[in-house]
Amino acid sequence: MSIPENGHADLHDEQVRSDLARVVLELLNRWGLSASEQVELLGLQDEGPTAIDQLSRGEVVLPDSPVMLARVGNLLAIHKGLRLLFPENEDIRFGWVRMCNSRLDGEAPLTIMLRDGVDGLLRVRSIVDASLSA
Repeated sequence: MSIPENGHADLHDEQVRSDLARVVLELLNRWGLSASEQVELLGLQDEGPTAIDQLSRGEVVLPDSPVMLARVGNLLAIHKGLRLLFPENEDIRFGWVRMCNSRLDGEAPLTIMLRDGVDGLLRVRSIVDASLSA
């Protein structure tokens, strides 16, 4: 993915959204998510599980919608925060989303994200961000 001189990719560009799909799907696979969980997190329920295969093969690109880009942006921000929090421990970094968390009333971040959609992603991201500044 090429980044223009201003440092911001054009998220309206299909190639950029195709590259984003590849990156976020790789992350979701590293988190060990099933195709149905990936569909749910990305808000692609109407397209069904085949959407994940089509995205991964580059047959379709992520929709050019504010909600989709918010979902992807929050997922990548959560991952970035986890990389900073656990730079030496991949098991925790990629397994954290399934671990019960006292800051989420004992629920796993994945449960919150799947159940609450964009609001859940924002809640989980805020916990990761707060941990970075603690």
